[in-house]
Amino acid sequence: DLNAFLKLPGKKKNWYDNAYLRMLTSSWMNEASDYDPLQENAEKLVMLAKYNLSPMAAVGVLEKFQESITLFSEVLQLGAVDPEKIHSHNVLDRMQKDPNNQHFQKIEYSKIDEEADLLLNQCTQYDQILYDYAVELLAQRLVEQTAEEECFA
Repeated sequence: DLNAFLKLPGKKKNWYDNAYLRMLTSSWMNEASDYDPLQENAEKLVMLAKYNLSPMAAVGVLEKFQESITLFSEVLQLGAVDPEKIHSHNVLDRMQKDPNNQHFQKIEYSKIDEEADLLLNQCTQYDQILYDYAVELLAQRLVEQTAEEECFA
């Protein structure tokens, strides 16, 4: 039951409740005390996560996969990489079809009810802010890359 899962208390929430924000800020829940730094300092943690993300030379998002690959290949000095030759794979689908993998069993799809939708939005609200920021950073890095290429052409 998705709703029950999203309401799980304690440390398990670290892996789905704004997980990217938690990773970029090391703001993990402490099960021993039930303390969640995100509940008290969300705005500051978003600022810290953006601060930690901003100096990265390259960022990427799946929706701009080809552009992201091009940027990473430039930053890593891999030379000309044809982004069309790099494919995105649905790894989860492959793991779910693997009969030897007992941890990722395919489940029946069902419509998400209003409560689950609300819970999902709560669990991703700060990650969505970071995603939007990463999209901006990607656009900025691509402009910088183009300017650099034109300057040294």
